[in-house]
Amino acid sequence: MKHPVWKKTLFICSALLIFIVTVEVFSYFMGKALYGGTKNLQTRRDRVSEQVATDDGMAANPLFRDIVSHPYLGFTFDSTSPEGSRLGFIDMDVLRHNAAKDINVLVIGGSVASLFYRDAKDYFSERLGAYFPGRNVRVFSGSCSGYKEPQQMLVFFYLLFLGAKIDLVINIDGYNEVALAPVENIGVPPDYPRSWKGLADTSGSPTTRRLVGKIALARDVRGWLLAGYQALGGAANTVDVLWFLLDKCVDRRIAAYQAALEEALAGNDAPPVVYDAETMARLADYWVRGSLMMSRAARDNGVVYVHVLQPNQYLKDSKPLSEEEVRHAYDESFPYVRWAREGYRLLEDRIPLLRKQGVSFLDATGVFRDVRETVYWDVCCHFNERGNVILADAILDYIGTLDPVRRYGQISAEAGDAVGN
Repeated sequence: MKHPVWKKTLFICSALLIFIVTVEVFSYFMGKALYGGTKNLQTRRDRVSEQVATDDGMAANPLFRDIVSHPYLGFTFDSTSPEGSRLGFIDMDVLRHNAAKDINVLVIGGSVASLFYRDAKDYFSERLGAYFPGRNVRVFSGSCSGYKEPQQMLVFFYLLFLGAKIDLVINIDGYNEVALAPVENIGVPPDYPRSWKGLADTSGSPTTRRLVGKIALARDVRGWLLAGYQALGGAANTVDVLWFLLDKCVDRRIAAYQAALEEALAGNDAPPVVYDAETMARLADYWVRGSLMMSRAARDNGVVYVHVLQPNQYLKDSKPLSEEEVRHAYDESFPYVRWAREGYRLLEDRIPLLRKQGVSFLDATGVFRDVRETVYWDVCCHFNERGNVILADAILDYIGTLDPVRRYGQISAEAGDAVGN
């Protein structure tokens, strides 16, 4: 007996509908098991979007970021990039702003300082303007992902040498000084810039070139997957699960390629540095020495210098971590954790020395101690815009207590009035 066409069509459509519903229900529960619900998936998507946008994602080697080598500073951002200045830093060029009424603030440090500049510069300059009424307060970046002493010191000295008008320097650092070298400075002294061997290996072996190409392609694929997923706008649970699994797979490949590249770059041409107690103490001493030299140079050049020890989620009792942070911003197996904890203890032991020597020092490690909302977004050390605003408030409140800032504001106002007359 021959069935009517409409019955066949109805049967096929019903079977297809049952299949789709079954897959969706299965994907819903699978998603719950994989990432704990849509809120956590959104957090991951935001984090991946941030990594794709900055092309950073805590890569272990400067080859993976949009940077170029520099004869004095080790490396800087590519000055030909859309957001770069000719000096190799983000956004505006401090050398172009030297009027008497300008109050120029220079933020130096690593990626935490760079993100602070990006997220909080407008808020910071607006609030800081209260200390300098009638002045044009501008915030500039002298920071770059991975910078550690003596790079901040060299940036400050280099800009002074070029004739930059700098009124206030904010040095946000600490983590990179103690956590990067033990993991990344393979085959080079600990005082060299991060992963220097890889950056300086301009010729590159066939192996390293292939790995760099694979990493670049994998990063592009990750960006394409994210763009496709965002275009669909979370149309179905199945789409969510597929994107999550594919992104996780690509992320693992990137990590594997990075590890292989680090191994290839390490070679066997230099004796390994043993990061024992003596070496770690030396890293902490470098941090102290750099800050002291900047503080003295600042005083000699009429600049206010403020040193800020950045917060980190792995420090005991520094923050009550949210559920999202526990899931996505806390990993005891992260190779930098051990060195951060050990190194921060050494840095904190040296804070009294810095203050005794006249350094205006803010220990910001406890700035999130009473903050229960999510601020950390990766397993390293980086925090979101809300976290940067909280840090900005702490720095601004501290600056307001400094007599030199009040005196400087008064002197600057009088000088500006004299110029205006």
